[in-house]
Amino acid sequence: MRVKDILKISCTFLDKDDLADKIITGETLLEEEEKMVEELIDCLNLVNEEVSTEVLPIVKVEKIRTDNFKIPFSAFSFAPVSILAVKDCNGRTVRHKVFADYVVALGGEVEVWYSVRPELLSADSNVNSTLPERVFAYGVAREFYIKKGFYNDAEVWDGRFKNSLEMLSNKKSSFQMAGRRWQ
Repeated sequence: MRVKDILKISCTFLDKDDLADKIITGETLLEEEEKMVEELIDCLNLVNEEVSTEVLPIVKVEKIRTDNFKIPFSAFSFAPVSILAVKDCNGRTVRHKVFADYVVALGGEVEVWYSVRPELLSADSNVNSTLPERVFAYGVAREFYIKKGFYNDAEVWDGRFKNSLEMLSNKKSSFQMAGRRWQ
């Protein structure tokens, strides 16, 4: 999904329909509107990081050779947020312990599963997530109102954001209707 589409929905929630139209059509923005778009992108980056670290983590998997059972964080391709699992070449879980700058894993070459922070988004970026644009827009509206000090409005959008996340996490893949007897 495109950042522009999320910003359009966010602008609608914030009663900025003129700005929403300009974002989608690519019209030239006034200086004040450009600042508003930058603020909204900052808000989206906050929401994206929250989603990626707390709800739907971005997981990377790497095979790494240990040096005296240590794996420095600098050996990873991406900066780890948390180590989710360490496995040996046969896929069995390896005992490990995480320290401030490294991981100790009992194995020679191990496969490390870890989560990372998302990349910062810009107006032309795409968001790689399974969540709908509307859910991100709820979070953007919440963050925008928090920044402006409108805490009652922020609370409303926070409720919508969290309820949407909860509903999506509880969504059942199949629907079963109770059996009926016809007489």
